[in-house]
Amino acid sequence: MSQLVLLLDIDGVLVNPGGYRKAAHATLNWFTKRMGLETISYDERTLSQFEAHNISSEFDIVPLCLVEIFDRIQAQYPELNISGDLYQACDQLCGLNPECPPVDFSQTAKRVGRVLKPGCFPSKAALQANQTGMMNMPFRHLPSHPLLDKILSHTRNINLSPVTQIFQQNVLGSKLYKSVYRLPAKIKTISLLKAFDQPMLDRELAKKLMKDWVLNKIHLVAYTGRPSALSDVNEPLLSYSPEADLALKTVDLGGIPLVGFGHTYRLAKLTNGKPDQLGKPSLISALGAIGAAVTKDSIEALLAAERWINRGENNFFRQLPPMDIHIFEDTAASIPSTKQAASMLNDIGVPTSFHAWGIARTETKMDALKSAGAEIWDDINAGIRAVFDTR
Repeated sequence: MSQLVLLLDIDGVLVNPGGYRKAAHATLNWFTKRMGLETISYDERTLSQFEAHNISSEFDIVPLCLVEIFDRIQAQYPELNISGDLYQACDQLCGLNPECPPVDFSQTAKRVGRVLKPGCFPSKAALQANQTGMMNMPFRHLPSHPLLDKILSHTRNINLSPVTQIFQQNVLGSKLYKSVYRLPAKIKTISLLKAFDQPMLDRELAKKLMKDWVLNKIHLVAYTGRPSALSDVNEPLLSYSPEADLALKTVDLGGIPLVGFGHTYRLAKLTNGKPDQLGKPSLISALGAIGAAVTKDSIEALLAAERWINRGENNFFRQLPPMDIHIFEDTAASIPSTKQAASMLNDIGVPTSFHAWGIARTETKMDALKSAGAEIWDDINAGIRAVFDTR
């Protein structure tokens, strides 16, 4: 009989990521307050619009929203020569006391969605589209402005991105931020991640999953774009922040295999690759997540996936047992690559079935997930119980 493998996304599936939502809103309005603007609305609808266009990380969404605000201000005040330094630009606008421009972030998501490229973070794809003067550049009032480079070019580098620095202070809290990154904190705050993340997985079901996992009756892996810590790595980098680990503890799944941004960043360092081409939703990370679920060794599984894709070596995967793979996602981006990974396993003689489960309640998300072939549930608990019922 095939072995049951569950690939579990974290945000919107295992946890309601209220911490990230609060941190995103707090970060955006920390900058707008510095500009002298009124509070800008950032709500679930805003996030859903971005996710519907396969832009799911706040590392992209918050900077893109901030650039949209600057773009609207430039449209409103075309004679204004906005500084290329973010803090100076904020202080410059505050001195002018500008009116808050009307902002429609759904249009931002749509415009950026049109310029996305495989293996390229959405923030960087938007920057490149603007810099090259494409007809459909996302921010047409700031075509090649240096401020865009400051905000969008290094969103995953805690040392170079001022927006990510403020966001991570809100996410981790000032104390943990200083400990993880060895950087001073500009603001004093608690961890909004700890305060506002809410478990979506039922406690009793979590206990059953952990019991079955310990007994090797099922294979589990958390498959996420969240930063993740590695026990043998102690570098003060964004990728190694323990945010995925905190989420797993929140839902009582601490200790299961994890493929997060820290893991794919480590893979990039070991293979001289690019993190934005190796992380979720890449085919390499999908194969790695499947391998990690079965072997419980995330880095070795990712290295094996990289060898298969780039060098054609697939001995690691040939040794895997027959599998019944189920992925639980709230966005569609990683479903095609995981389905392709299952097909590749079948091609090398590892019998593998695949099923995608979409966890969504908004029409926008449901439509995107259905287009990717997912069966829709509004609750992960019902979805997992349905898997058990079919077996």
